[in-house]
Amino acid sequence: SNLRIIGGEAFYGCININSELSLPETVEYIGYKAFAAGDQVWDSYIMQEMKLTGTLTLPDNLTYLGSEAFGGCRSLTGSLVIPPSITKIEDSTFNSCTGLNGNLILHDGITDIGEKAFNYCSFSGELKLPSYLTEINDSSFSGCNFTSIAGFPEGIITIGDKAFNNNSRLMGIMELPESLLSIGKDAFRNCSNIEGVIIPADIVVISDNAFENCFYINKFVCKAIEPPLVGSMGLSGVAKDNFVLEVPE
Repeated sequence: SNLRIIGGEAFYGCININSELSLPETVEYIGYKAFAAGDQVWDSYIMQEMKLTGTLTLPDNLTYLGSEAFGGCRSLTGSLVIPPSITKIEDSTFNSCTGLNGNLILHDGITDIGEKAFNYCSFSGELKLPSYLTEINDSSFSGCNFTSIAGFPEGIITIGDKAFNNNSRLMGIMELPESLLSIGKDAFRNCSNIEGVIIPADIVVISDNAFENCFYINKFVCKAIEPPLVGSMGLSGVAKDNFVLEVPE
């Protein structure tokens, strides 16, 4: 095949498709909603009957993935590897691909991950974030099943609203980067297995509900000499009877 471009909405809402998807290695461009299963409504999709099944293998030659390209394709399964020429994941590219339940492999050349890019996928295992990210956008990884994050890259300034909301299997201590200035609303809400958090010295704000229902946090280390502003319900649900707060002397 010499196919290079799959245009916007090329197969959008094709309700009679019920088969595995095999993309030729020649494909370089996949447009907006190219394979989207339905219309996005808030965090989910009004589903049509299209079922793209099997493992999604993106071609190494791919240089562009449009927003909502695979939105709502719930029957795609397994792991996902982002090709080396993709430097930006657009908004909602894989939103609600709930069948993607293996590992998510992101390379260090990715500099931007859009809002809801992997929202309510079911990725598991360890998440390794690209080295040159400066922002984790709203709902980028909300509702996934990651068990750990392999360190936050130094250079991240903002963790957006609901960035890791409802990652209930996340465990261990979240050591946030020294570059971080703000944590958005609901950023780690319902991450109920996190055991501790280390807050950097220059952080300014921890927004509403940021760590709400993180029941197993037992240690909170704040390096800031002047404590950050903590919004409403920021630590609601964190057990206070077995909790250590460390601050600079």
